[in-house]
Amino acid sequence: MQTTGPASGGMIVREVDGELLILDTASNHIHQLNETASIVWRMRRDGAMPQAIAAILAADFAVDEAQALADVHTTLQRLESLNLLDECESTPTHPLA
Repeated sequence: MQTTGPASGGMIVREVDGELLILDTASNHIHQLNETASIVWRMRRDGAMPQAIAAILAADFAVDEAQALADVHTTLQRLESLNLLDECESTPTHPLA
């Protein structure tokens, strides 16, 4: 399991079995990202562009790259609408002590 402390916008992120749990303390909501959405969130936070994320997902999950790109865009739009990207894009994850 990995975690980050609160980001500037008040998010706490924990990883459990490859999925992310994000506590948005500003809205008091917990968001659970499945494995694929977690990969998208992490890669985008680390600065990867949608095309690069889609290429990785297409290779890892043996899906068409065009479909992967469409899915990445949909996922990013959803994450942005929930304000889950802006506050955490520069926040690294740290292992629990």
